[in-house]
Parts: sequence; C-alpha cells; structure tokens
Amino acid sequence: MESLQIHGHIVTEDAVLHHQALTIRDGKIHSIAPLGGSNRPENIPYILPGFRDQHVHDLAGQEQARFQTPEALVESFRAATQAFGRHGVTRVWIATFGDALDTLARYGQGARLWMDHPDNGRTGAKLEGLHIEGTFLNEDCRGAQPAEHILIPTRDDCQAALNLLRSTGSVRIVNIVPDYGEESLRLIRLARGLGWTVGAGHLNPPAGLLRRAYEEYGLQFMVHFTNGPTGQSFKPFGGGGAFEGAMRLPLYKELILDLIHVDERYVLDIIKRTEERWGPDKIIAVTDALYADPDNLPEGGFSIGSTIAGVDDSGRYLRTVAYRQPDGTEIPAPPNTLCGSILTMDKAFINLVNLFTRPREGHWYEHPALPLDEALVKAARLCATNQAKLMGDYPQAGSLGVGRTADLAVGSISRREDAYALTIEQVWVEGRPIAASPV
Repeated sequence: MESLQIHGHIVTEDAVLHHQALTIRDGKIHSIAPLGGSNRPENIPYILPGFRDQHVHDLAGQEQARFQTPEALVESFRAATQAFGRHGVTRVWIATFGDALDTLARYGQGARLWMDHPDNGRTGAKLEGLHIEGTFLNEDCRGAQPAEHILIPTRDDCQAALNLLRSTGSVRIVNIVPDYGEESLRLIRLARGLGWTVGAGHLNPPAGLLRRAYEEYGLQFMVHFTNGPTGQSFKPFGGGGAFEGAMRLPLYKELILDLIHVDERYVLDIIKRTEERWGPDKIIAVTDALYADPDNLPEGGFSIGSTIAGVDDSGRYLRTVAYRQPDGTEIPAPPNTLCGSILTMDKAFINLVNLFTRPREGHWYEHPALPLDEALVKAARLCATNQAKLMGDYPQAGSLGVGRTADLAVGSISRREDAYALTIEQVWVEGRPIAASPV
C-alpha cells in the first residue's frame, strides 16, 4: 500500500507539533513522528485540519436551477467546490437562499448528482449536502432573504415542503425557527426525524420558547448567531429574547468571522462566555459568503427575488439596498442590512488567529493575547473540529491524529506588519491532493 509523507508543523487539537512528518495511507493519517535533526528545514509549512464550512452560498449556481436541469447543474457544483477548495475547505454544505420549491428541488437534485460523482472531493472541496437556510424563517427577521419564498407552519404546508426537499437526497442541514409555537416545534422534530441537523436563525422567539426547541424538540445550533437578525431583549419577560436564551443553552453557534457581520468585541466575548459555560466545542466559524468565488462578484446591483443588493462601496461586504414590493415600488432596507459576506475560510481562520494573539477589550471581558501556537489550536477548533462534532463526524474527521481522515490544509503563516497572514499551498481531501490550485 503506497504511503505519502508531508513535512510541517502539525496543528492538533491540543498543541502545535513542530517539525513533524505526517504519513498518509489509504486516505487516513497513518503516523505522525518528529523529523530527524538532519531533516529539519527552517521554512516548512503548517499542516492544519481541512476547513469545514456549513454555511456558504453559491447564488450563481442556485439561480441556474430556475432554468436548467439537475444534470446541467453538475458543472456549477464542480466550479463552486473548486473555489472553496482553493481556500483550504475540504468539506462543505452549501446554503440556499429562499426560492420557489421547484427551484430548490432541482438544485437539490443537481447537488445529489454531484455528491455521487467520482470527482466530488477530488477536484475541490467535498460537497456533503445542502443547508436549507432561507425557507422556514420569521418573515419579520428575514434580512436579505426574499419575503415571497418564506414558508410559515401556521400558514403553509411546511411538512410537504420538507418531504419534497427530502426526496432530493441532498439536504443535510435545515434552518427552522421556533417562533410560531407548537407548529414550529413539531416541524423541528419532523426535520430531526428525517436525520437532518437543525438550526435556527432569522428568528425572534422568547428565550423560553428557544429552550423548549432545544430541550424537547431537538434544535441543535444557532444559524449565523447575532445576525439575521437574532431577537434580543433586555427586559426580564420570558427570559429575554433569542440571544439571551441561546447564551444560556449549550447550542452550537455559528459565527461569521469577517469581523463586519459581528463586531470583534462580541466575537471574543461570545467565544469566552460559551467556553466558560459549555467547553471549547460549541462555536463554529462560517463564512456566509454569497458567491462561491469572491473574484466573480457582480458589478453594480443585483437581485435575489424581491431583495435588491449590491457590493458596498468599500468592497468589503455585500449589502441589502431595498425590497421590491408586489406593485413594483421599492422600500429602502434599514441601514447596515447586510446580504452575505465575501469571506473565505482561510481568511476566517487567520482573522481568528489575529484576534487571539492581540490583547483586546470586549464589551464584557478583557481578552489577553495568546501565544501563536495556542491561537492556531483554538482557531483550528472553530474552523474544523467543532463542525465535525455537530455533524457527528468526530473523531474520525475534523482534527489531525493517527487513524483520522487525511483532510488537510497546508500553508505558510507569515507575519506582516502587525498581523499574521495565511497562504494556502496545498489541500488534501481523504488523502488526495485536490486538483484545484490554491490562490
């Protein structure tokens, strides 16, 4: 059986192992051992667990599902996963915007075809399934999601919608808010019964209802926590809002790490408080990027159904401009309403490293600087390990150790002025270097 060997500084769950030789055999990590004294070059890369993004969109691909067959969508999934792979992502769950159910079904059928294709995971990140984000929301908290495609269990046949999505064979994650009481809660239970991972975002329930969703009906995580929006209340009634409720529950919490969607002070405070109460494995880094390839952003404005959006003048994020009404008029969106990010997972990782290695003052806590090795371990946990725990893949995947799946992001980390930078050089999925060339 052929073995392959990579030399580098290996970022494990517990420490950075410097100057190591990692051997791969049959798609698994076969051994990790120190390099001998004569085989220790100075400039060797870091070997990180491959990043996993459970919340990233491919709007261009989803739009094609309105007029293309599932078979024709396969190449759009190939292109999207290649783009993710260039930024160190080895496993991905593509999230959907709200859309007509027949469009979502075709998109899901195309995803299933790509998931079964022999090139899935060989030319780019491995597509593990879809994340239905924009369908089962609180319409008052839709953010950039188009209102006309939101389904509400007190008004619409959401059970039939779930069954249609299930028939595609590609859905793995779904966003269902508990806001509409017993009907919402039963829908969460139904989705869990289908074997899906269920989160909640674009929501505004009282804390007590969120607790019931978690304790009695199986809710597992918060979708892009603090965004969407996430309802908040400083009053004592009902235990507060969704934010207050989530902070008192061991729910996993997605955080968009572009440092625009969530102020860095809240990022650090939420991580610290969550770790104090529930341990280190309940925060998951995501990008919530709208386009798979950030180099292919549209020029000028664009529409997502009735939502009108565009690239901000700064070029750093996408913003919601207005909502088109049924009569053709437009209502301006509230100030600072975002519409996804242009973040990539390699940037999310190094943003975390830079947050952790500088002293910061949060809103509630002081955050002393961590040594680089500790920051790397912590950032890798948020960008890979914790997501694997949520999805049930851990310990076989999501971190580096003997016997685990050889999903690797290999790159150099350099110091530029007052910040670290990461350059991805090679990506391995199940022990094979993928064909997509890193940027």
